Amino acid sequence: MNGDGAPSFLSQTLDTIIGRTYTLRFALGEEQIARPSPASVAVTFGTMKRTFTLGSTAGYAVFSLNCTATSRQTLLEFRDDAPGSEVEHSPFIDVVSVTVSKSPMPEAGAFVVLGGKSVAERKFDSDGDNIEVRGNGPFVSEAIKITRRALTIRAGAGFRPVIELNPQGVYALGLLLTDAPLVLEGLELRPVAREPAKGAGPCWCIVYGLKPPLYVANCRFVSRPLSNCITTISPVCELRNCEILCPDEGLAATSGLRSGPGQRLIIDNCVQTGGQFSFFGYDLVERKEAAFIQVTRNTFHRKGTLFAFSLKRDEAPSLPDGAPRAKLLRVEASGNLFDVDGALSEWEIIQVPPGKILPPVDSKAFLTQKLGWQGQRNLYAVDGPFLRVRENLLDPQEPIKSLADWKGFWGSAEANSMEGRVRYQVGDLLAKLRSAPEKLIPEDFRLRPDSPGYRAGKDGRDLGADVDLVGPGPAYERWKKTPEYQQWLKDSGQQK
Repeated sequence: MNGDGAPSFLSQTLDTIIGRTYTLRFALGEEQIARPSPASVAVTFGTMKRTFTLGSTAGYAVFSLNCTATSRQTLLEFRDDAPGSEVEHSPFIDVVSVTVSKSPMPEAGAFVVLGGKSVAERKFDSDGDNIEVRGNGPFVSEAIKITRRALTIRAGAGFRPVIELNPQGVYALGLLLTDAPLVLEGLELRPVAREPAKGAGPCWCIVYGLKPPLYVANCRFVSRPLSNCITTISPVCELRNCEILCPDEGLAATSGLRSGPGQRLIIDNCVQTGGQFSFFGYDLVERKEAAFIQVTRNTFHRKGTLFAFSLKRDEAPSLPDGAPRAKLLRVEASGNLFDVDGALSEWEIIQVPPGKILPPVDSKAFLTQKLGWQGQRNLYAVDGPFLRVRENLLDPQEPIKSLADWKGFWGSAEANSMEGRVRYQVGDLLAKLRSAPEKLIPEDFRLRPDSPGYRAGKDGRDLGADVDLVGPGPAYERWKKTPEYQQWLKDSGQQK
């Protein structure tokens, strides 16, 4: 392709079958032999978008890209993406092929107990069952209630199951309600429609976990108005490689925080847009071991407050007297991209029974001495205050409105962290989320080469989530081949 300085492209529309996965393979070269080469092409293959660069590869580099068809016709486009469309580095495209990816045929019953017989959908009645979903669905369901029995539900190899809440269902706390340990892997969970059917009861959230542990990996959540994606009061909750999409400003996740040994909330390598994370702690009073939140390698995109913390005490807080005291809450954040048009965090301290309202200086002392934030290698794109406290308890003369203020407030070095305006390859993520949430994919969260955070992470990766490992389908299959997945099996109790 050579536009003599102007962008050029090649495209073709292919006939495809909805739900079937196709693999694109092609070779990329250029007219010069010197390396490294700036030659690159932006490839659109249905809902997938990716930029491929020749770099230091001698001759031709061979690439592949998978796409699951969402319509009967799928666009394939190669666009010259070399800087300035350099005439002397025109990309060469060769040996292009599109083939149907091999996918196993589903068994007679899509929900299969490993090591046992097929079971009726949603009839989960054995403690410790591992259930594979060997089909793509969508499987329309009324609310699923799992009682007193540990359960693992995962996608079968080669499948991308979708489980939807029946809009005719009655009032339900959630699509999945459990009071037992639950592991979910490789699933898409969503309501049937963005708006409830006439006469249908509301659904408060998609997954509601009570006190036992909740582990979720490579799942995709799409909420509808006034609903949460995930609600849990478990002392152990881990979310890894998930898509959390809230097109109508629901809550991404609501979590109860508890003090005590082993308590943890981990959000790792997820992409989130539209919704808020809400954390509440009602018993964080002078415990030896603080509640712990760890957020690593995530991409958060939100218009409005991103993190809301509500801490309840049964008496007026007493300030430290110089003796060392345990923190009530610790937050560790590294490798994240915080893209927020609003406040990064909002804090509320509730007195029960009502006590005195602390003056501004005392409120600041309470927050910094009883709560803790430690961060490193994060990108902050915050168009609003970094910290806001309800009831205006902080001194308004000391607003926390920059990374420097944030570091000074918490006393955190925030090594290798930065500020800047994020630029995504797809453009406006929120606009796409609101108009067509079903088309928003992890690829859309990739950073443009001119964006802060581009290749600024460990091993030259972008800050934020590694989108190659996010969500169900091929990303889930890739993650299962990593050492991290073997550790996940141990942590989630699937492997002793």
